Amino acid sequence: MEKSFPIYKSLLFLGFPIIGGNIAQFSASIVDTAMLGHYNPKVLASLIVASSVFFILLIVGGGFSYALMSVVAAHDARGEDTQVRRNTRMAIWLSTMFSIFVFPILYWSETVLIFLGQSEELSETAQEYLRIMAFVMFPALLDVTLRCYLTGLKHTNIVLWATVSGLIFKVITGWILIYGNFGFPEMGIQGAALSTLGGTLVILFIFVWYSQSYFPQHELFKNIWRPDVSSLKNIFTLGVPISLTYLAESGLFSGVTIMVGWIGPIEVAAHGIAMQIMAVTFMVHLGLSQVATTLIGNAYGRKDSLEDLRRIGVCAVSMSAVFAFMAILVFLLFPHTLVSLFIDTLQPESQAIMAVGVGLMTIAACFQLTDGLQAIGLGLLRGIQDVRVPFIFALISYWGVGFTTSYLLGIKLALGPQGVWFGLVAGLALASVFLLTRFWYKTRGQVLN
Repeated sequence: MEKSFPIYKSLLFLGFPIIGGNIAQFSASIVDTAMLGHYNPKVLASLIVASSVFFILLIVGGGFSYALMSVVAAHDARGEDTQVRRNTRMAIWLSTMFSIFVFPILYWSETVLIFLGQSEELSETAQEYLRIMAFVMFPALLDVTLRCYLTGLKHTNIVLWATVSGLIFKVITGWILIYGNFGFPEMGIQGAALSTLGGTLVILFIFVWYSQSYFPQHELFKNIWRPDVSSLKNIFTLGVPISLTYLAESGLFSGVTIMVGWIGPIEVAAHGIAMQIMAVTFMVHLGLSQVATTLIGNAYGRKDSLEDLRRIGVCAVSMSAVFAFMAILVFLLFPHTLVSLFIDTLQPESQAIMAVGVGLMTIAACFQLTDGLQAIGLGLLRGIQDVRVPFIFALISYWGVGFTTSYLLGIKLALGPQGVWFGLVAGLALASVFLLTRFWYKTRGQVLN
């Protein structure tokens, strides 16, 4: 326990601002859901689907940045400032190229959504949102890159304050533009997208300023057009499996959102609300996972003993599990209160949404432990730069088991959104077993294998 105390302390003090930043970042989506839920529940369904499309592309593009986190941590532990700069620049390059690649998908998304089985009305409204979000992708990915760079350097407080600043800007401008306050035109879902663009740019400005001010030796943006083939290959090689893993996971959640959309707009609205609530608690697990990646990455760079690596793993898993049980109690005791935060109970559709949403909250409680443990497993393995096998595990767990079970229970057996969610629980549970077993296997013996 004496040796574990510094690890718990690091997880707590480094993790708190990361967790706070994650929650603040995700709160932007919650703000849109709450505001548009009160503005027009029918528009809310379009937002849920559109946000799922944007999020899956953002998280896939962010794979290169998440690869950067462990690389920066390892090079920083060895005092290799030049390598920190080169790898960060190439992560910026890859993020930029990805944002250009996905721009047309977002801008002309209506056809894609109709092809995926969504109604013409829902798809048309979703495209209004995604056409603006196409311009958000580039600064959003740069935010992720600089966030991972700073996290790898253990400068996590700025992540919290920058993200909170962006959230405040978004909330104010969203309230103005969605409802048409202070004489501005009432823009609805387009106002939500424009406020997201503004908040994203605020975060980017703060990250750039901080990086330049506190790490001038890295000279991140000097001669940024110069390629570094070795670093580009390194980030690409690590980033692609991470991106594909995120694609498997976030694609699963986006896929089941599309699947619930086949059932009906009431169900997809309730599904989206429950997902938003569940995702807030997941931000805690994700923050712990990111700090675990940094701590493992530092230890990996210093060539610490495998016993030390395992100790970090045990501490991260135990902290995630404790929080999961706390969240389970809240979900089971206060489902009505949580769902009611996102809807106007005077709207005619609200009671139907409430009934479905409360039922999903019980299943969401099951998510807490399984989703948290699989996130920690991924973070630990990325810290030792093990990314290819976890992708295979993710593909089997999320799609081979999770999506298939969701389809069979929710659609074929007509159990509705509850059946879809039971499939998610099955996939995440299998992933957590695979990933944590892999980390334990990799850190056995005398040398990392």
